[in-house]
Amino acid sequence: MKEVVDEILAAEKRVEQTLADARHKAAQIRRESEKEVSAIVTAAHEEAQRIIQETVTSARKEAEASREKALKDVESGNRFLRERSKDGINALVDEVASLITTSAFSETQR
Repeated sequence: MKEVVDEILAAEKRVEQTLADARHKAAQIRRESEKEVSAIVTAAHEEAQRIIQETVTSARKEAEASREKALKDVESGNRFLRERSKDGINALVDEVASLITTSAFSETQR
């Protein structure tokens, strides 16, 4: 009878040890999993930051190119308007000069 009780107690100790080993192994696996998840999240965060930086840099370049094109278009339009208006402006200047000289000449003749 004592042998049966001793075997039962020994079996319980083996079960307790097996459970303790399983708990220890489960805790170890959980820690390793958490490390892996943390590494994956960190890598994903770094990749997201890289993508955001590339997108911002690209958007800045596109905005600068668009700005430069708009400035060139405005400058070209201004040049076109000046050239188109050049003859009219020169004629107006000549007319004003003629009016001034005619008025000044009239004043001196009185």
